[in-house]
Amino acid sequence: DALESGQIDAIAFTSQVQINNLLAIASQAGKEESIRNIMATGPLVVASVGPVCTKRMIEFGFRVDVEPDHPHMGNLVLAIADRLSAN
Repeated sequence: DALESGQIDAIAFTSQVQINNLLAIASQAGKEESIRNIMATGPLVVASVGPVCTKRMIEFGFRVDVEPDHPHMGNLVLAIADRLSAN
């Protein structure tokens, strides 16, 4: 619900499993199409920890706004902060 109502500024994925789980939960709630649309076109910043995760996100039609140069959690957090402060 928070994703759909625009209450979330950013979402970060650190593994392929998280993407699968988000879509499974959304499907159970009857909101998979809505979540896929938000991840493809929504106003929130969509971030990936690295290239493996990014590949999976793209396979599901998600856009990737942020991916750090080096796939580490600290770098991901800094990259998201940079993106949010630029908006």
